[in-house]
Amino acid sequence: MEINATTDQLTICNFAGHSYVNLDGTGSILDHQLCIKADHYLPVNKGLIPTGEVSPTAGGAFDFNHLRTIGRDGPTQGLDTNFCLSLGNRTVQTVATLKAPITGPYIELPNDRARIASVRCRHIHSGR
Repeated sequence: MEINATTDQLTICNFAGHSYVNLDGTGSILDHQLCIKADHYLPVNKGLIPTGEVSPTAGGAFDFNHLRTIGRDGPTQGLDTNFCLSLGNRTVQTVATLKAPITGPYIELPNDRARIASVRCRHIHSGR
């Protein structure tokens, strides 16, 4: 995804690409498997605002360095989290993978930035 902006005066631009997918087309996204190559994440408060702390992912609830089920319970249930990939710029590489548990297709996310955010759409319904 490439997003560009042109303005006629000094303007703050804050672009975010939000892709909401269920690769199986049925069931819950929480049954999908996720891998995010991140060494740290930013904990949030009850309002989902980052606390300013930077916590390691290794061995904890937010360790998605290998494919694992997102899950319905525990601290990852919401998975509305900012993952820190590195300190500084990087070459383009696959930093995240989302895989469908039933049908098997997957999405890989190439990125050259220091962070990615994982957002669960708590209030979006399929309309079915």
